[in-house]
Amino acid sequence: LKKPLRMPDASIIAADTKPYAADFPQLLCGDLNSDSSSDEQRILHGAGWTDTYDRVHASSTEPARPIAGPTTAVSHHPPRRRIDYVYFRGAVRPVAAGIIRANALPHPASDHNFVMADVEI
Repeated sequence: LKKPLRMPDASIIAADTKPYAADFPQLLCGDLNSDSSSDEQRILHGAGWTDTYDRVHASSTEPARPIAGPTTAVSHHPPRRRIDYVYFRGAVRPVAAGIIRANALPHPASDHNFVMADVEI
């Protein structure tokens, strides 16, 4: 989406998810087409949304726990600019997060890297 369309979308998401109880588990996954410092993502952060990848990797220098799938394609080092996210709010605990490099898969389904997160609810 172009930025003029993303700003209202972020505001709608923030407004629609605000009425839920603070501990109500919520996940927001998608291609947001913007990096984490963008205006629209600041709206999401201000509404209490947290990136699973950042939460899992911010406080740890240890590699994330093993995940199922083509582990040779999984990276725990983000690309310079991520635009795809798995966000959470409420009683959700991210336990693993990674980026699956599309170019490392035999038949990539997208031109984007894939993101994954394991969470406990």
